[in-house]
Amino acid sequence: MKVKSLSIKDFNQFKDFELDLTYPAGHPKAGLPLDKVCIIGQSGTGKTSLLVFIKMALDFLEKQDNLITLHSPLPLTRLITGQPEKTILTINNTLIKEDRIAISNQPGTRLSNLQRITHNFLQKAIFGYIYYPAYLIDSYKESDKQEILSANESEGFMAVDLSLYDAPKYWNRILEKIQKYQEVEIQKRIELSEILQNPNISLEELNQARQKFGKWFTENFNPLEDLANNFLDDILRKFNLRTRKKLSFNGKEDLGNIKIETLQGIEVPLNAWSTGTKHLIFSILPLYGIKPEKKLLLFDEPERSLYPDIQTEIID
Repeated sequence: MKVKSLSIKDFNQFKDFELDLTYPAGHPKAGLPLDKVCIIGQSGTGKTSLLVFIKMALDFLEKQDNLITLHSPLPLTRLITGQPEKTILTINNTLIKEDRIAISNQPGTRLSNLQRITHNFLQKAIFGYIYYPAYLIDSYKESDKQEILSANESEGFMAVDLSLYDAPKYWNRILEKIQKYQEVEIQKRIELSEILQNPNISLEELNQARQKFGKWFTENFNPLEDLANNFLDDILRKFNLRTRKKLSFNGKEDLGNIKIETLQGIEVPLNAWSTGTKHLIFSILPLYGIKPEKKLLLFDEPERSLYPDIQTEIID
């Protein structure tokens, strides 16, 4: 899902505002919506407003029981009571090609108060976004009980506003999976150790025990290995850090933790993590867990506490 253009009649700082978000003429993808857009400007110029505008529009669409038919020969220009010139955004995705979503934005009209219309549409369309507020860690609500679902767990429209989710809860959800795996791993190691210490065991029985232990490792998903190899370590290397994947068990407190170490193998305790590192990990964990496809990613002030090349890596 990509936004091809914005056409805002009246919203916050923007009056009769047009924004083309397509590749320019001469580019191999000329006319197609941009894969990535970076909005740069001074404080108060409306960068956040543009992200919130897109977010509000998609939230509004999600709340509609029914929308205009997907098979209409005309673009989606009369979604409510608006005219084509009042279109607010043009969306591209795998099922909709260059259709315009028009919402009446008369003075004093709020998107949340607009009337509903008819025809099943969202069931066939692919809408969704993940919104990162400017102050991600500060904006988490400890009392919020919502769960962040993966793309596979969420059907149809998927809206994830990370200001509405509790970072520690999501962190703990991942840690619980790691702990369950490590508890079973320790039990398997104890069982193998007991067999190895048995003086009466035959060589054949010993080999069978080792093969059984190896088979368990091969057949069971290791959440920490997956997190490190397929996501986290690619980012942490920018800080000359990596995930400690080897299980070192000295006590119960060692279970269910994501430990970070230097490339030389020296552990970096949680209380020594920099603000930038914490912000980075809290930022990317939802992407790892949700594994979004065909969704808009809306980052407000992505450069906060981080180097631009690292933010580029996250976006990529």
